[in-house]
Amino acid sequence: MNLFNSISKKVMLGYIGIVVVVLLTSFTMYRESSIIFAQKETFVQETLPTLSAAEAASGALNKVQVASFGLYGLTIELNTFQSQINELKTTLDNTLREISRAGLASLNQLEAEKQKIWTDVTRLQNIMGASNTDWDAARDALGDIQSNMQGLQRILEQVKSKAEQNAEIASDGISAEIAFMRTLIIASVVVIMAITLGSFTMAQKKIAKPVQSLSTQLDRIVAEHDLSTDVSMTSDDEVADAANSVNELLVAFRLGNKEIQTSAGVLLGSVKQLNHSAEVSEQQVQLFTRHIRELLDKISSLETCIEESARRSEAASDVALKGAEQVHVGANSVSNTSTSISALAQDIEKSAEMLLSLKNAGDQVSSVVKTIAEIAEQTNLLALNAAIEAARAGESGRGFAVVADEVRTLASRTHDSTHEINKILETIVSSITSTVTSMDSNKVKATEAVELAENTVSSLDEIQQTVIQLSDENSALASLGQEVKTNAGAMRNSIVAIQEASTQVTESSKETKEAATSLSHISGSLNEVARQFKV
Repeated sequence: MNLFNSISKKVMLGYIGIVVVVLLTSFTMYRESSIIFAQKETFVQETLPTLSAAEAASGALNKVQVASFGLYGLTIELNTFQSQINELKTTLDNTLREISRAGLASLNQLEAEKQKIWTDVTRLQNIMGASNTDWDAARDALGDIQSNMQGLQRILEQVKSKAEQNAEIASDGISAEIAFMRTLIIASVVVIMAITLGSFTMAQKKIAKPVQSLSTQLDRIVAEHDLSTDVSMTSDDEVADAANSVNELLVAFRLGNKEIQTSAGVLLGSVKQLNHSAEVSEQQVQLFTRHIRELLDKISSLETCIEESARRSEAASDVALKGAEQVHVGANSVSNTSTSISALAQDIEKSAEMLLSLKNAGDQVSSVVKTIAEIAEQTNLLALNAAIEAARAGESGRGFAVVADEVRTLASRTHDSTHEINKILETIVSSITSTVTSMDSNKVKATEAVELAENTVSSLDEIQQTVIQLSDENSALASLGQEVKTNAGAMRNSIVAIQEASTQVTESSKETKEAATSLSHISGSLNEVARQFKV
């Protein structure tokens, strides 16, 4: 399989070369940078802390020495010296452990030297803290402190020297790695430039020249309007495929040109038929528009009638509702009247009973009056007998005769009074009897009136239900009228939409006629253009 029979493969080959070089360079640079990073980490995490710890330890020793001289010279108090020494001891312990972790000195050796110094410092502190100071012993202790500090300082100097040597070694290694990376970058750039130059040369030979040849042949075909000749190409890549596609396109153009010439003639005939159809359609649309206008006028009249009918139905419904309310009020009034009449009948019945009681009382009074009259008659007879006996007695019975005469007169008056009382009682009893009879008649009439009132209430309730039903029917009729009006409005809107559509159809018919005329010109122009090409 030839790798150079495709432009994409040629380009891909160049890209692969560049990618390989870039990957190799990147891998090597990554490895070198990892080495540099490791050396940097070693320098940062070990060398620098060791140097800092050595410097801190030297500083702490110098401060111990200064504090010792201060204590000896009585420039600082014993308590102050003690606190400073404790702080410096803590600092010195930390720095010595940091140095031992770096492996540049033994922790035991460092601790031994430090312990010597601290023993002398403690001895100096005890001497200076005694009540009687032994200045010679204090001076000897101070000399021992200086001597032991020099030993520890030498060890710290050795640690610094080793740390600096390690730093120089790391720096030299990093410099070497950087120089190697610089050389690698230069080599990569040179290789990439070589690959790019080779790719450019190959592109000029394998891509640019075939494309230029194809472009020249296409320019000739366009300039001469010659579709009869094909495009030739000697390469076997995508440019050759494009040339073959152009040849197939030229064949399609030849066939299309012939079909265009044939279709142009057919199109002219179709345009004439289309123009005639557009004229007929325009006439029909105008007739249809006139009928739609008439239908819209009728629908408008129908909407007016429906609206008036709905308005009257609503008015009738309102009147019926008012009538129902009035009937309801009348029924309540009749019901109240019936209640009042029933109460009146009960009052009449009670009055009749009371009058009957009064009549019975009158009868009893009449009986008593009759008894009184009989007593008066007997008294009159007794008075008459007494008068006779008094007359027989003569002068001795004259006083008794006067009394008898008075008794007889009183009995006569009592008899007359009882007679008048009987007449009055008869009149009262007769009136009571007539009143009771009239009340019984009124009670019957009141009962009949109550029944009639109840019947009237029932009739009024039925009338109210009928009126309410009539109002509901009128409301339903009004709602139906509104619905019919809405439907009529919707129908009117639909017809208006149809009218607008017919207007659009009319405009479309005009546009169709114009398009037909334009198509006629286009078909002529198309036929002329098709004749310009050689097939």
